Amino acid sequence: MIRKITTLITLSALLVTGSALAADRTGEFALGFNNSDAPVGLRYFFSENVAADLGLGLESQDLGDESATSLWVEFGVPFVLYDYDSSFFFVRPALTFASLDDRIYGTGSIDDTWSVIALRLNLGAEVRLAERFGLTFQHGLGLTSTSPPGDGDNLTSFGTFGENATEAGVWFTF
Repeated sequence: MIRKITTLITLSALLVTGSALAADRTGEFALGFNNSDAPVGLRYFFSENVAADLGLGLESQDLGDESATSLWVEFGVPFVLYDYDSSFFFVRPALTFASLDDRIYGTGSIDDTWSVIALRLNLGAEVRLAERFGLTFQHGLGLTSTSPPGDGDNLTSFGTFGENATEAGVWFTF
């Protein structure tokens, strides 16, 4: 409990410190890429330090007489912790939901879907290479719960993740 309180106080102090130095991004809208599963991304800054991200992903594969369709939706809330001249450091809690066709992502034997819910806590930075173009790099912790079709047991995994230069997010700001 003391760790949670200490973490919240530290995070609050960083948010207050960052807000004094932050660029005013209020009203900025961006299109981009944040997650390879949900690559069509939208971002909107509600204030100079807080934004909302929405990512969508769709996959449909032809199976002959039918098609197998899977869907991903990701929602994240980036909080700018520290702002530099042409970049900023952020923390981003995110929630992803996926509905995956078993014929592609499972055993391949039944016309049913797997449900996946993932919680992530990202730490990252966005570097502006031009006035309206930036790259983001993130790493963090993730908790994923997967529900297979039928009466199968839920599968849970926990781990770290990270991005490198080939996995960078790309954002174009309006």
